[in-house]
Amino acid sequence: MVFTPSSLILTNYYLPFSGRVSSIFMTISHLLAKVPVFMAMGVSLSGQFNLLVFMVFGSVIGSFIGTRLRLASNNDKLILIIKLLLSLMAIRMLVTTVAR
Repeated sequence: MVFTPSSLILTNYYLPFSGRVSSIFMTISHLLAKVPVFMAMGVSLSGQFNLLVFMVFGSVIGSFIGTRLRLASNNDKLILIIKLLLSLMAIRMLVTTVAR
């Protein structure tokens, strides 16, 4: 994962005002800072264009659905379910790593 100072400053500074403003600056920081770094490392983004388009649509749709579900659900139960799922995934990773 590559962190750049511009993305951290822009997203942390504008986050309290609006989710839309922070998402716009996150997009700008990815286009101006992170994409050039990956391209300099030799990652071919043009060869994966179809995958990138589907990932963008999936993240937008997932964010929309997740926000609707989060607002409609009981947060205490949701947090408990997330903690349980993360714990089960961590245990599974440990078991599969040790079993090798």
